Amino acid sequence: MLDIQQIVADVVRPFGDGRYVQDWQARAARAGALADYYSLRQADNPFFELDDDTLGVGFGADSILRQGVHQMFSAAFESTTISYAFPMYELAGDERNVFEAHYGGVDSVEKMALTAIAWAIISLSPTRRDMLLLCGQLYEEGLHLKALSTLLGIDEAQQPWITAKREPFVTFARTAESITEYAIVQNCLSEGEGALAAAEIQYALRALPRDSPAAQVARRITAEETHHALLGYLLVRQHDAYDEQFYNAVIDRYRTVEPLRPPETAKGRRQRFAVQLVQHYVKTRSVAKVEAVLVDAVDRLRRTGQLG
Repeated sequence: MLDIQQIVADVVRPFGDGRYVQDWQARAARAGALADYYSLRQADNPFFELDDDTLGVGFGADSILRQGVHQMFSAAFESTTISYAFPMYELAGDERNVFEAHYGGVDSVEKMALTAIAWAIISLSPTRRDMLLLCGQLYEEGLHLKALSTLLGIDEAQQPWITAKREPFVTFARTAESITEYAIVQNCLSEGEGALAAAEIQYALRALPRDSPAAQVARRITAEETHHALLGYLLVRQHDAYDEQFYNAVIDRYRTVEPLRPPETAKGRRQRFAVQLVQHYVKTRSVAKVEAVLVDAVDRLRRTGQLG
């Protein structure tokens, strides 16, 4: 019998401990492979943990795409590096200066997210479906870290995994008592703000050639951060049995470690938008309506630089 929860926990555990490990890319790759493969395997056979005795058992139907996934699973699971599907290299000159002005130090945010996600997987007993969604997010946060490290020439072995600036949030995230509370904090609020910030950066880098690695990484981070925020609402909706008071209390606790900045600042506007989006969800209980609002705001920001 396959224990996919234990396999995933063993893969992500060092991230949850908040420490650097030399094979962090390999672990992110494994998490991504498990997320992609077993999301499909779960659809193919809801009883797969009872029926499978090894990783990577084949699918029941002769689907060309699923058979291809099956054939490539072992290679994906054994990968030791991760990357986007375009060349990346350390930037230089004006391109580096522009990119670093916006993304310098953001690698610490990605490491913070990797730690929080892994902790939630290990400590909050998510359902199998939720766990696989979180695995997919962990992989994408790893992609962000790899991209920023490469483009800015950062040796992560020489950097603190959790910086002093990020420690309060990591400590706070570990106080979550449920996947719902965790998703509000990490995804809806933190990643919600992150999606807007990424879109602002994408707009700021608009003068760079579209095929430059800096511009391509900025586009990917915008898309994935938006997905991560929406993932939070999917997780919340699946376990939603809470009243408005619960959500307001979580937001208030979040603000003890992420105080609101003045509304005339870009940071302050992003913070308030993320809070208002949670309140919009509480009012409507509709992920679709939240998605429409967030995607519209991110699209407007990346095209015009204005949140509205």
